[in-house]
This record gives sequence, structure tokens and C-alpha cells, in this order.
Amino acid sequence: MISLGLRLAWTGTPEWSWRDLWVIVNQAPQGSALDRAMRPSEAPWGLPEQLAAAQLDAARVRIWQAAGGKPSTYPHPTPRPGVEPPTQIHGSAGMFMDQMRSWLGWDKSA
Repeated sequence: MISLGLRLAWTGTPEWSWRDLWVIVNQAPQGSALDRAMRPSEAPWGLPEQLAAAQLDAARVRIWQAAGGKPSTYPHPTPRPGVEPPTQIHGSAGMFMDQMRSWLGWDKSA
């Protein structure tokens, strides 16, 4: 609000209503201090955090490969804030992961 030239003490006056405050709070730019405080689990990661997560994922896959690499124990990727993990393999077939495992003969039930 300070960057907009406003003060909280002015809230509720004819010039600056409570609705104005509500709009400013709900329209806080992504990555702003207010956005990070309101939605800490959805705060976007910067490049260093993304690279660290990618390195961790690669290390987990390498360890999995060195340990024998059974398909049922493939490591899940590191969760990223605001990113839903993929549940479907993209492509022309549009198979779900369990369908792909069955198709490849990786599941023990089929």
C-alpha cells in the first residue's frame, strides 16, 4: 500500500473504502511480500530453487538406477509449489500412469 501512496489509517474513509483494501490485498502481485505471506505453499520458486530440485530429482533417479531400478519403486519428483504432479503421460495415447505400467508389464497384478 505504501508503494501506492496509501496508508492503512485511511481505510474506511470516503476516498478509500474497505473494498479498495480488499481489492489491493486480493490482487497483490505474484511474488510480492503480501502474496508470499498469504499463500506460502504456493510461492513461486526462483531459478536456484528450481535447479536444486532438478539436481535432487536427477540424484534420486541415479540412485534408483544403481539399486536395480525396479519400476514400482521409481522415485517421485520433488514437489514444486503451485505445480500439480503429472498424473497422466502426455502423448497420442493419453494413458494414465497405471495403464502405462500395465501396458509395459511392470505391474504385478496384471
